[in-house]
Amino acid sequence: MKVIVVSNCATSTYYDVTLSLFPDWTIKAAGFNEAERWLQSGEKPEFEQYLKECDLYIGWPLDNLHLATVLNPNAERVIIPELYFRGLHPDVAILEGFWGPFSEGAPHTQTSLLALGARAIGKTAEETRALFREDVFERLGYFDLYKSEKSHVVAEFGKYGIQLDEAFDFWETQNDFFYVCHHPRSFVLVDIARYALKGRFLDADAFASSESLRRTQPDRLIVGTEVWPVYPEIARRFGFDGSLTWLRFPHCSPREMSLSHVIDVIFDSLDKMDDAWKSVPFIAECAKRLEGV
Repeated sequence: MKVIVVSNCATSTYYDVTLSLFPDWTIKAAGFNEAERWLQSGEKPEFEQYLKECDLYIGWPLDNLHLATVLNPNAERVIIPELYFRGLHPDVAILEGFWGPFSEGAPHTQTSLLALGARAIGKTAEETRALFREDVFERLGYFDLYKSEKSHVVAEFGKYGIQLDEAFDFWETQNDFFYVCHHPRSFVLVDIARYALKGRFLDADAFASSESLRRTQPDRLIVGTEVWPVYPEIARRFGFDGSLTWLRFPHCSPREMSLSHVIDVIFDSLDKMDDAWKSVPFIAECAKRLEGV
């Protein structure tokens, strides 16, 4: 069995899990951006040839990808969509071109929605720090987002035959099971791969025994990632403590950032931009909700 695994930052974990479950398979992997570049440039003809010979494709939806035109049309396909979950981190917002606390050599678009809204209505850094509290989170709908985000993820993966209801039941026993919206802890990706293969390549017994991979799979995403805290007021609703300390793992040692530091960096970045960002609809809506607080 010749297998290709193609995804985003989850690629290495999906590859590891598949190899652990099927050590006799020939398995190769590539990030989808990398795969597209190789195919369009022709710099790796052996990769293109391998795709033509593949028996099984695991990973990213193939819509609008050049990869789809090269892949063996008879290859079986296990599609795993992108995972993005704001349920534990409802304050995360994406502002294009933004340079913030996690930017290193290039813009990093993730920032705090609350900080954006507060700055848009002229709040100082000190006043903004004081807004990180339960009644403000309630006003912004942060406590309602978990349910809708969970429903969305379950429905999106369900479109591809990946049933995650039971997986969520386990994840929710593990407290902060996402580092940030697009980077879960390893056992989340392990479960997604297991459930994607369930019933097609894993029978009931093999699926049950594969649960052990939750404990043994290396956590690939912790290296070089940011860890966005689950704010204490939100975490308490799920039975754990939470924090207001951001972490960055550039190598082995984490770099901690306080709420004050994060807000200061965000404001400094915003002050260097023109005011167009204030008119972005989701920021304007947040600012409106913060009026009078």
